[in-house]
Parts: sequence; structure tokens; C-alpha cells
Amino acid sequence: MFNTDLSMSEINNVLESAMLPPVKGLNNVTAIYYRKYLFQKLLSGFKWTLPELWSRDYFQYVLFGYGFISIFDSGPDGFGVVPQRCGISGYNLFWLPRKAIVNNPLLPSTHELTIGEDCVVLKINPNYTGVLDIVDYYAVKLAMITADIESNLINSKLSYIFTVKNQTTANAVKKLYDQIAQGNPAVVVDKDLRNEDGSSNWEVFQQNLSSNYIVSDLLQDMRKVENDFCCKVGIPTTNTEKRERMGEAEVTRNDVETETLITGWLERLNDDIAKANKMFPGLNLKVERRWDPDESDSLDTRTVQLR
Repeated sequence: MFNTDLSMSEINNVLESAMLPPVKGLNNVTAIYYRKYLFQKLLSGFKWTLPELWSRDYFQYVLFGYGFISIFDSGPDGFGVVPQRCGISGYNLFWLPRKAIVNNPLLPSTHELTIGEDCVVLKINPNYTGVLDIVDYYAVKLAMITADIESNLINSKLSYIFTVKNQTTANAVKKLYDQIAQGNPAVVVDKDLRNEDGSSNWEVFQQNLSSNYIVSDLLQDMRKVENDFCCKVGIPTTNTEKRERMGEAEVTRNDVETETLITGWLERLNDDIAKANKMFPGLNLKVERRWDPDESDSLDTRTVQLR
């Protein structure tokens, strides 16, 4: 149980310092690729109306990646009302932060602002965290499946066994195989690479390729993982998995499931946006879903036949 005397920021520190599993699948190029892809896909689900001079990329990346962003008037020597990444401190009656601290070298000075009086802090989650934990969870899964696909593509090929007399001949055979594997249309072979009777000194090590080839299944699993991610973050998707022993496959769009997280995100954002628009007249900040669930088909479940 948490100590009830801890502030919200201290509780976050406890959560973030928890021990990680021994396998860290995010520390590779493939996982980083999927992290960027999924994060941008998540951002595509939101449609923002922002002031003309605001950077949309900065605003979204700080808000969703960092978890919160401050909006305040930078003063007559600043840039007007701006969004800025901030630190939070203090706590109120409900153990929520009271202060927002902004430090930007282009601003006249460090701003220590009182939330609700001098600034408004937009947040995604109630504990002031972002969405990268969700993104990373699915990025690791997709990276692991990708690694399995590449490994299986290699292992499902034919293998060859060469019998050679010495290391010099072995190196020549390796070079020969590399040229063939690269798709060269004509490869010249020294006659000394053949046996004394002129026969070939290699044989095919053949496996049951059909039973070892699982790339199709892995690609389907990858699609399931991405669909599950879309459901989590409120992006409409379809379930294309064909049930066993069914003559017709059902493709089900579950609108209820896709509302789980995005509803809470939008409720908190709209509450904070209303405060910002009231504090700074003329700001006209607005957010909405890019895909409105009310404009979808009247039926909650759509069934089609897969040919």
C-alpha cells in the first residue's frame, strides 16, 4: 500500500523506480522504430485546434510523451500565451501539484506559476504521466515478432553440406556459395572443387520446410498486436481473426472497447482546456477525436464474409 503522506509526484517516483523484468526488449533499433510508429499513430487519433503561432509537434509530443504541459502568459517581453514543458511541485488539499515551474532560455526568466491562478496545466492521466508506457509495451512485442520473422525466413531455407580437403578449399566454397546466394547469373567454379571422379562434393540438407515456415502466422500475430494497441488508444479497428470451425469469418468492430482510455483522456483534457480558454480569452483551444464514434455505422457489430 502507498503511504498516504506521499504527494502525487512522490507516488510517481515510486512507480517509475519499480524493478523491470530482466528482458529489456526496448533497447534495439527495431523496437525504437515501432515506438515512433505507434506513438505517431496514437497522436493521429486527436484533432487539435491551436493558436497559429504554437508548434503543433512540440505541443503534442510534450503533452502525450511527458504527460502534461503548462499554458501561461510569458509577459510583455515574452511571446504571449504559450505552451511549455514544466516541472510541478507542492500539493493542495487533494495532494495534487500547486506550482508549475518553467525554465526556457528564450524566456526572460524562470517562471514559478500557481496552477489555476497564473497558468493551466493540461494533463493526460490523473497521476501526471504520459502514454509512452503503453506505446513501449506494444513496441517491444512487435519488435520481438519481427525478430522471429527474420529468423524463421533464414531457417526455412535449404541448407547445403560441403565436403572439402583443406581450409583453402573451404574458403573457396564459401565464396562460391556467397556468389550464388547473391543471385549472380553465372558463377565460375574451379574444377579442383569437384571430387576426383568429377562428382560434386556437396549435398543438400533438406528439412520439412512447410512445417518450419511460420512467417504467415507471425504476420497475423503482428496484426493482432497492432489491433490490440488501436483498441487501447481509441483508434477504430476491425478484428480479422477467423474463428475455428466457422464457415463465415466475423469481422467485429467493438466500439465500446476502443473507448476505454480515450474517454478519460478527453474528459481530463476538455476540463483543463475549458479552464485555459476562460483564463486566456481568445485562446480558442480545442481537441476532438479525429474519428467520431457517433458517425460510425448504427450497428455496434458489423459482420462481413471473407472470401
